[in-house]
Amino acid sequence: MANAVNNNMFLVNAPAGSGKTTFIKDKINEIVNNDKNCKILCITYTNRATDELISKINSKNVKISTIHSFVSEFLNIYFSNKNIIELYFEIYKDDILNRINNISNDEKIEIANQKYREEHDGNLSFEYLKNNTETISYNELPFNSLYYGGLSHDALLLFAEILMDKYPIIKKRLTALYKYIFIDEYQDTSANILRFFYNSVKDSSTMLFLCGDKMQQIYKSYDGSFEDYLSLFNSETYSLKMNYRSSKNIVKILNNIYNDSLFTQKCPDEIDDSNVPQIYITNDIGTVLNDIEVQYPEILKLYIYNKERFENIGAKNLYEKISNMEKYSFGRKYSPVDVLLKNDLDNPDPLFKLLFEIHNFLKIYKLKQYGLLIQKINNKKQKIYNKDLLKINKHEDKKHFRNLIEEIYRKYNENTTIIDFLKFLNDKKFVLNQIIENYLEDTDENEYFDVLNQNLEEFRNICQYLENPKISTQHGVKGEGHNEVVFIAEDSGNPSVKMYKFFELISKNNICYSEFEKFYYDYVKDIKKFESSMQINFSEVKKNEYEKYKNSFEELIKNLQLKYDGNIYYNFFFLNALNLYNSKPNVTNFKELIKINTVFGTLTAYKLFYVGCSRAKKILKVIVNYSQINKFHNEFKTKMNNFGFHVVE
Repeated sequence: MANAVNNNMFLVNAPAGSGKTTFIKDKINEIVNNDKNCKILCITYTNRATDELISKINSKNVKISTIHSFVSEFLNIYFSNKNIIELYFEIYKDDILNRINNISNDEKIEIANQKYREEHDGNLSFEYLKNNTETISYNELPFNSLYYGGLSHDALLLFAEILMDKYPIIKKRLTALYKYIFIDEYQDTSANILRFFYNSVKDSSTMLFLCGDKMQQIYKSYDGSFEDYLSLFNSETYSLKMNYRSSKNIVKILNNIYNDSLFTQKCPDEIDDSNVPQIYITNDIGTVLNDIEVQYPEILKLYIYNKERFENIGAKNLYEKISNMEKYSFGRKYSPVDVLLKNDLDNPDPLFKLLFEIHNFLKIYKLKQYGLLIQKINNKKQKIYNKDLLKINKHEDKKHFRNLIEEIYRKYNENTTIIDFLKFLNDKKFVLNQIIENYLEDTDENEYFDVLNQNLEEFRNICQYLENPKISTQHGVKGEGHNEVVFIAEDSGNPSVKMYKFFELISKNNICYSEFEKFYYDYVKDIKKFESSMQINFSEVKKNEYEKYKNSFEELIKNLQLKYDGNIYYNFFFLNALNLYNSKPNVTNFKELIKINTVFGTLTAYKLFYVGCSRAKKILKVIVNYSQINKFHNEFKTKMNNFGFHVVE
């Protein structure tokens, strides 16, 4: 890869509070004003971000879209092409054969296979599927619809990159269509898509802008494989250095946490800096937190654990039941937080998307905005409500309509379960039957069974919280600023967050986020590269197989030692494990040398600590458990004082 910086690619570093959305809006409007015929593409991470930008940019030549919507629409003209269908079956041949043969003996797969055979005169073979697929498509699901050519969320993006590499003409079509491309929240965009746009724009006149902040990368969608490409972007021209959100004292702390001159922020002179951020070191976190809440009733509480968060909201049971659903379990594309706290079109769950819609409908009803109610019922895109409700020909019909909505409003606010409320809506023919019927099956096989039997009050508590959120996790307040913030430092196993490991690392070393991140990505890449070359999956090696793999183990250890000799991160995480392996070489001790979960959890904690602190505008307080830092207590106090915190014990 060439080392020269591309003059048509820009990396816009935009830390929290630096006005990233304003920059994107102003830059696009500037381009439009100078050239009204210029076509611009802006990729956003969420539907909410799309709507926000659309409201601020008024031009038919600017396309603003989420990545999945854009890629699906852009590639749709190719999806019926015989060669593209051939490519699909080439890529997924093994997966399709495994599903047909049901090598895992999965009962659900067997039932699905039998159903397919019944619908296709007993036919189910790879050739039959291939010959009878007329088009492939984006199925908008977290899994592929292998028999029907349906691409999942992740598969669509991977397929797009493969398609682009195989058919370069697609790149030319993209750059011929758009002269400017903006990607918002690039740090959470998959490497497949970043390469998709990079390879398209390279050697063209189209300008590519990647906008975001690596420190705010809190999703696992990016794997670090685009890092070498990022070095080829111009990162100086449009770097956003001003923090318009936080006080000078908080910005000083953020700069010290980041510890990188390339990402140093400033703040306007008029921003108040009279409050000094505080760190409380205590063995009684609950009492300290209560005292802070008495002094600052509106303070936002940041937790790592979602369980505590939803318990405070009053929705603990609902959160637990959704967490137990397989499709929202750990590692899946969507989490229970996505289901419970996204009250817009970004919500991935049809049941909760419906409940939020009903809540908003009833909210509009109480505001007596009857015109908006009629618009909602008539909305052709949603297809939720029974349009027969609007057959109003006389005064009695109008009276009946209002009485029905009032009856639904009262039922919604009663002490009832979610399933009973849905049955009530169905009985009243308020919503279309097909919207609700799947939830009405009163059997254990209904995946929503436990969720539906929870009290509707917990859902109402969530809606009330969303109108004035005062409790969150570090993940949950990404991009939002609050006047007063208290960060409760915690570890977490699922997802992995090693907050106190991070505190130890930063207390004992002069660390820099960029260097730490680079170490993590490099270390993971080194291990995977070695596994690939030796055709070994180290995690699957059994204890009694040490002699079989001894030479491979020791070759990798030697390579890692040579490469990371003197590296503070390697020494901190792996030096003790190395000494243990040298004194007692075996499979178990070797695996400690390649266990990157602790490194990942510590890096995640680094980001969350920065993100949590960056949410505060005026008041920032951090609560730390003394028992977790007692072994490095003095170093921790010294480092936090140097950062700009006042330490309270």
